[in-house]
Amino acid sequence: MKKSILTVLAVLLISISAMAQSKNEKRAIKATNNKIELIEKITKLSDLEKETFTELNNAFAIKHFSLRDLKESDPAKYKEEVKANGADFAKKLTAALGKERSTEIINASKKKKNNKKKNKKE
Repeated sequence: MKKSILTVLAVLLISISAMAQSKNEKRAIKATNNKIELIEKITKLSDLEKETFTELNNAFAIKHFSLRDLKESDPAKYKEEVKANGADFAKKLTAALGKERSTEIINASKKKKNNKKKNKKE
């Protein structure tokens, strides 16, 4: 009886973790597609660049989404891990595409925010 209960619990835990992981993967793919749309409004990506960016950004986003649990429990550790994850992404993109092109792609992937202070000064 104990073995069957433990087996059921193990299967349940595995299925729950698989669902959570697939949810993060879906979110990562959606976020990557949105970033590619932003980039292509500013600059054209070759097929190789698009493939490389998609692969690296999906890995970046999945890790970023998995760090959410730290946000409330240990904000300092969360901030440190997010910075390290971003630096690792930038380093890998630079290694794959070169410094100039990777900087251009990263800048193009950022959403432009309207800064109210800048608008008031002008």
